[in-house]
Amino acid sequence: MSTVVDSGLFLALLHQGDPGYEAAVAFFQEARRGKHGTLLCPDAVYVEVMNYLRRRPTRRNACDKMRNLRASNELPVRWLPVGADMMSKADEAYFRHFDAELSMTDAIVLVTARDAGAKVATFDSGFRGLVPVVP
Repeated sequence: MSTVVDSGLFLALLHQGDPGYEAAVAFFQEARRGKHGTLLCPDAVYVEVMNYLRRRPTRRNACDKMRNLRASNELPVRWLPVGADMMSKADEAYFRHFDAELSMTDAIVLVTARDAGAKVATFDSGFRGLVPVVP
């Protein structure tokens, strides 16, 4: 089964002080060994991560690290473009699950997971009950 990676795992991986750091490191180590199937990530997650990192005091260093992670083969992630069809499905999911308090990026992750028959790697409790989640 494939796994769609949410932004929280990248944010935790880039900041050793993050409460999810150890879980994110373990997840990506397992992924390198093939435990989580193909890792999928919509481009909207990259946008969300970069926007978040830009607000941090060490923003240039953190943004450079994320950019390099995306461009390299260090993490076995397949990045997916977000087209008009995906946006339409995500918009529908966003409003259908409005009470779950998912962001629009989360809705894109949710639809990507459902379309791929995948689980979601996330620390966000809003996904629980909507799709299988790890860690």
